[in-house]
Amino acid sequence: MINKVSSVPYKINKELFYFLIFDKHKLLIDCNEIIEMEKNIENMTKTPKTQLTSLKSKFHLQETILGIADFYKDFSKIYFLLRLDTRGRVYCDNNYLHYQSTELAKSLLLFANPSVISKKNLDDTKYLEYYVLIVLVRIKYLIVLKVNE
Repeated sequence: MINKVSSVPYKINKELFYFLIFDKHKLLIDCNEIIEMEKNIENMTKTPKTQLTSLKSKFHLQETILGIADFYKDFSKIYFLLRLDTRGRVYCDNNYLHYQSTELAKSLLLFANPSVISKKNLDDTKYLEYYVLIVLVRIKYLIVLKVNE
C-alpha cells in the first residue's frame, strides 16, 4: 500500500502560486500587520500577546510553505515519502508541503499525472458520487450547527 500511494507524483500549482505571491489580496498574512502589533507589545495584555504569537507562528508556517513551493515550482514531478504507524495510518515524512498539511499547502499541490473520470469506469463514478454525497452531508451538518448557535 505504501509503495502505491508514494508512487503518485505531484506538482506545484504555478497559477495559484503566482497569484498568491504577486496579486494584491487578503489571502495571506501580511508581515506589516505583525510589525504594527509588535509596536504596542508593552501595553498588551496576555490575550493579545497570545494572539500575536499565534499570528507570528502562522506567518512563519505560511512563508516556509511558500518558500518550499517556490523551490519545487519548476519540477515536473514531486514525490512524498510516507510512513505507516502501528495502527495502519499513513503519514507524510516531510514537515510542511504535503497533501496532509494546511489548506495553503494542499491548494498548492496538483496531481502531476491527472486522470479523467469517465462513465465507462464504474468504480470512478461510484467513488465520485459517494465523495460528493459525503461532502454535501458535511456542509449541511455545518450549516445546521451554525444556525443553531
